[in-house]
Amino acid sequence: MDYYGKRLATCSSDRSIRIFDVHSSNAQTLTSQIRGHEGPVWAVGWAHPKFGSILASASYDSRVCVWKETAANNWTKIYEYTRPDASMNTLAWAPHTFGLVLAVGAADGTVSVLSRKQDNTWDVQTFMAHKGGVNAVSWGPDVKTGALLSAGGSTHFERRLVSGGCDNQIRMWRFAEDAAASQQGGVGAWQELRVFGDESCHSDWVRDVAWAPSLGLPANTIASASEDRSVVIWVEDASSGGWKRSKTLRFDAKIYKLSWSLMGNILAVAQGDNKVSLWKESIDGDWKSLSQPQAMEYMQQQQQPAPSPSQQVPSPHQHPSQTSPHHTQQQQQQQQHPPMPQQPQQQQPQYSQQYQQAPPAAGQYAYPQQQQQQQQPQYGQPHMQPHQQQPQYGQQQYQQFRQY
Repeated sequence: MDYYGKRLATCSSDRSIRIFDVHSSNAQTLTSQIRGHEGPVWAVGWAHPKFGSILASASYDSRVCVWKETAANNWTKIYEYTRPDASMNTLAWAPHTFGLVLAVGAADGTVSVLSRKQDNTWDVQTFMAHKGGVNAVSWGPDVKTGALLSAGGSTHFERRLVSGGCDNQIRMWRFAEDAAASQQGGVGAWQELRVFGDESCHSDWVRDVAWAPSLGLPANTIASASEDRSVVIWVEDASSGGWKRSKTLRFDAKIYKLSWSLMGNILAVAQGDNKVSLWKESIDGDWKSLSQPQAMEYMQQQQQPAPSPSQQVPSPHQHPSQTSPHHTQQQQQQQQHPPMPQQPQQQQPQYSQQYQQAPPAAGQYAYPQQQQQQQQPQYGQPHMQPHQQQPQYGQQQYQQFRQY
């Protein structure tokens, strides 16, 4: 997702990069498709919009490409970095205050920092990070811890990044520019600051590391994910500057990806079983899943057996004595087969007997029927036979009726 949350870039094993317009909640539109790699594309990342519409991609073909949108939906490659015989596994853009700087982790265990200079050329610094390969890199905040909270605090920017690799380790690196650093490796050398979890915090590959955007708050936080089905939360001690393990979250599947919210208080965890969960630290320091209550309620509803007809909830208009199975069954039978009203056989009027023998003559069809409807007897009372109630209209009465 880009800085404004309006465009989404995806990468795939089909060697392509696709960009979608997602600013509308109703539809997602494919706007661009970039092809330039000769192998599966493992990672993509947006640069800060201060530098324009710039996108970086890392691929199995040992190349990192930097793309720029020169026109609407028209992308051009402006830089390419290659490490022979090493898959480019991951990448991460630095905070914009450091400039246009990109960190890349490779399968040969190295981390390369690519920095664009004022003349649009690129400077590359590479150092060995993890034996077996680098799987993840993440940049720290662009200010010192607590600099925004202290009056007249230092505005010096400190470049730090954290990496995770196939050696099951998490390492922190610092870009040193002081005189002491120049004696060890020259001005601007990257030095290892510390190794997390000397007691082997993870027992399998570290798939991802994510530095929370602390915005200069007193405590920095880092999350690490591993194939050992755990996520470890690391918190910095503001007084000593050391790091300690704050919480270990256990899961039922391998963990491959982590992502912090913009405020750094909610962590998204992507598992190998196609599940994504959200976690938040409570006031007492415990981490709780935000999606667990809804998931548990849904599972309980699915596990409940369907009620049988005898266990259905009675109607609010039903008498309590009718809630037993016997009354319920009897009620259902009555509703399905309601009894027909019983009427005496001798009281049923026989209106159609007059016309069963032969059709009536012209002019005589409607009038007996109308007379029958007017003299229809009521049930339960003595009545005459239908043939005694039918008036016999002759030709003379018919002519008088027509003149009327």
